[in-house]
Amino acid sequence: MKNKIIEAASELFATKGYQNTTVRDICKKAGVYQLSINYHFGSKENLFKEVLLKTYEDTEETILMEKIKDFPPEKQLEEIIRTRLKSIFNRDKKGRIFKIAAKEFSNNYEFMVEIMSTTLLKYLTYIKSIFAKLSENKLNDFELNYCVYLLMSHLSALSVHEKAVLVLFNTKNPDDEQLEQFVQHVKKFILAGVEKLREEAR
Repeated sequence: MKNKIIEAASELFATKGYQNTTVRDICKKAGVYQLSINYHFGSKENLFKEVLLKTYEDTEETILMEKIKDFPPEKQLEEIIRTRLKSIFNRDKKGRIFKIAAKEFSNNYEFMVEIMSTTLLKYLTYIKSIFAKLSENKLNDFELNYCVYLLMSHLSALSVHEKAVLVLFNTKNPDDEQLEQFVQHVKKFILAGVEKLREEAR
């Protein structure tokens, strides 16, 4: 019952957003009474938090840090870009988290930070450490944070801006070859930026 509600809610939050999804909508899609949602989650807000955390747990990003920890920093960066990009264009429930998060960060930033800070903080801190290595520890804290959020916002934008996807790939559903070309382009762009900042810091 609980997983059924989470599944229905995640689909609706991804398509309609948090604000535009009602408890009645979720009940109808899940085929349950409102009492069930109140019993399992207490409120729509708690259900939303559960959806985000549960959906993120199912993504490859949760295991990526351990998988790539011994890679050279350039390769780690590449795998982070590739994993996020593939997750964004994953059409099953594993891809929903990025669509939901991208929508709600622009509409309810503080609310989203409160929910996702614990979950994402470790991952973002890890990415920050990669940028520190790439810059040979020449960048200050602000510059490192800027690199992290520039990268992640650049990729996450593809979750909600279909026109941007069409412009970049000439299709809403890019194939593996197109995605790989994009991975290499983003990596090249990011590395060039880090190199420039590193030179200026000398």
